[in-house]
Amino acid sequence: MKRFKRLFVISVCAILCTMSGCNRVTWVVDVPNWELNASEIAKEQAGIILDCLKTGNYKKLEEQFCENISSTHDLKAEIAEAIEFIDGNIIDDGNWSGMASAGETVDNGEITKLDINPSMYNVKTDTGKEYLIWFDSYLIYKKEPNNVGIIYIIIKNENESITIGGSIW
Repeated sequence: MKRFKRLFVISVCAILCTMSGCNRVTWVVDVPNWELNASEIAKEQAGIILDCLKTGNYKKLEEQFCENISSTHDLKAEIAEAIEFIDGNIIDDGNWSGMASAGETVDNGEITKLDINPSMYNVKTDTGKEYLIWFDSYLIYKKEPNNVGIIYIIIKNENESITIGGSIW
């Protein structure tokens, strides 16, 4: 009889646990989808950045910036300065890291803020220079939708760095 009661109590607890799920548990199931999307967007934006630095075609990169940065910065001039900052032609896209979500804010089970901050290091040019390029981009920002997009790009060589865009804190 004791064994039956113990089995009954365990069964009831298991049933109650599965029936009393919370929003966070439901959201966790969706994490791989967000990770996949964040990863795809990070890789796409990284590719756009490198393409711009290689070709000088700034239009597609300029479109990736969030509205708040676009309206407060002369992105065309900043991108042109960054292109000039690169010594030579990029011949190696280097190693990529952080190609996934960097952090998120969840309110009542809903993702209200999601960002990425990937980097590309050991980016090499035909003059033997190496660069580190990293950027920050919001994919979701419910309270400030004008912040969705790239916020800044930093390009650094062994001695100095240059920034396109800026902070929106």
